[in-house]
Amino acid sequence: MKIINKKKKYFKIKNIILFSLLIFTINCKGNKCQEREHFFTKKETSDSINNWKFCGVETFNSDIDDSISIKMRNLKLHMTKDTLFINNKYKNKINIQKMEAHKFFRSQYIYDYYTSFLKNKYKINARDTVQYIELDYNKNGYPKEYLKDGLVAIFMNNHIFLEYSGYIFCYTKPESKDNVKSFPVTSESIKNKLYNIYSYDKKYLNPDYTCGEDYVKGYYLGKNNNNYEVYIVENSCGDFYFLDLLVIKNNTIISKITIDNDSWDVEQSEVNNIKNEIVTTFKIDTNYTIFIKTKKILNKKTQSEEEKEYEINNQGKIIRIKK
Repeated sequence: MKIINKKKKYFKIKNIILFSLLIFTINCKGNKCQEREHFFTKKETSDSINNWKFCGVETFNSDIDDSISIKMRNLKLHMTKDTLFINNKYKNKINIQKMEAHKFFRSQYIYDYYTSFLKNKYKINARDTVQYIELDYNKNGYPKEYLKDGLVAIFMNNHIFLEYSGYIFCYTKPESKDNVKSFPVTSESIKNKLYNIYSYDKKYLNPDYTCGEDYVKGYYLGKNNNNYEVYIVENSCGDFYFLDLLVIKNNTIISKITIDNDSWDVEQSEVNNIKNEIVTTFKIDTNYTIFIKTKKILNKKTQSEEEKEYEINNQGKIIRIKK
């Protein structure tokens, strides 16, 4: 059992009050709380649908209660265009609304906190406008233990943020592994399409990729003909980011190769004004053949260019195709 000192306990209680006040004031905006009747036409449960994945937790305190963390990681949550399901117990009609950000958050302190972590961790811009879901009450009740009295939750960029016991938990719409990406996949086509992959259930994501966080930016390419999972994963721990192609089996990296990178000698560039740049780009076709092009560029002029082809063999190893 964790022991929280009095100072941390005071801040936790304060934060719970702040969050409860935020959620309550949003729901009762304009001094008018509404109740609506609604009807269901589809028989769905969270066991029969693709549950949204836990994708992170935010807290004002450094400590997170283990029992709460485990409970929320295992939450069964799913949302259709008009209904929210939680743990097979709740099934509520929803309305998707938008509101000016300062009006939504009410407090400058809460505005600053939310907009900062949404931008920095999830690349969600909520500084001007917030999109959120508002729940209708029904005869089976509503998930007040997750939404308090407000019946609202931020819903932006396929992420839902639930407030529970003073913490903010994130859930994201899962990538469909049956919906394999359109090939070819290239350095250009993948731009701005990387999404968060969380390390708690991806044991192969070691600190070389996570950089001290609990997630990396990545892209799932599906399974190849030999049933190996193929991912593109970003590493941005050093001076220059790069993308690795990972071949995974049983949550273990079988092989990997760097497929995208742009780097140069920083000191030489700053001191001598010489930018000796190496640019690596890629293309992956529907057979998972990997084409990697490397350019050497001196002060924006291409000096040399080379392309190599690779394939994933039956053992999951990435090997060069010799011509």
